[in-house]
Amino acid sequence: MATKKRKRTKKAKVPKKKDMGFKVLVAGIFLIILILIIFFVLPSPEVPTQKTISDILDMTEEKKVTFEGTVIPIGSYVYTEDGTWAIRTLFEDSDFSLGDRVKVTGTFKKYGGYYPYIDNFSNVELLSRGFPIEPLQVSSITNSSNNRLVKIKNQELEYYEARSLKGTPFWVLEFSTYGVFAPQEYVSSDIVEGNNYDIVGIIECPPEDTCRLWSFGVKPS
Repeated sequence: MATKKRKRTKKAKVPKKKDMGFKVLVAGIFLIILILIIFFVLPSPEVPTQKTISDILDMTEEKKVTFEGTVIPIGSYVYTEDGTWAIRTLFEDSDFSLGDRVKVTGTFKKYGGYYPYIDNFSNVELLSRGFPIEPLQVSSITNSSNNRLVKIKNQELEYYEARSLKGTPFWVLEFSTYGVFAPQEYVSSDIVEGNNYDIVGIIECPPEDTCRLWSFGVKPS
């Protein structure tokens, strides 16, 4: 009587300790390379350093910036000045008032290759209210005062007319060498051609054009 042969069961292969150690080593090297790529090759998030508005106005390329300044709303336009210079700041649905001190992080840009402004905000922080506005006293409007907050006294008005800019009633005032755009709420009601006025506002001097002053205060001298 023939005896049945018993089938041998194959034992599971146990990885050699040497093989396991090699795999752990390879995995470790791969992890180190991945960390090095993350820290040294991939671009890190941009953390803008705080600048003055003067530094920002000297920039030539779009860049994220952080600065502090005082809000000056002029009709539908909003400027921020820091005691040296001013820049148009395109806040969306802003409820800021004249004299509000803010800290802003946004993108510096130039409209038409010339007009500097800030938008694409990642942070806008109200620091205080009622900050004093101290314009630079000047005797004339020139390119050297471009983007400055100024006060100029005893200016003779040659011509004026009413306009609407972005839904805001404005006075357009013409003086000898420059024009003034001022919301009607900021202008003394007794505007008379030939009379002299004191004006506070922010100067813009476009290339190949006369300077203009965006004003938030026009009063008889």
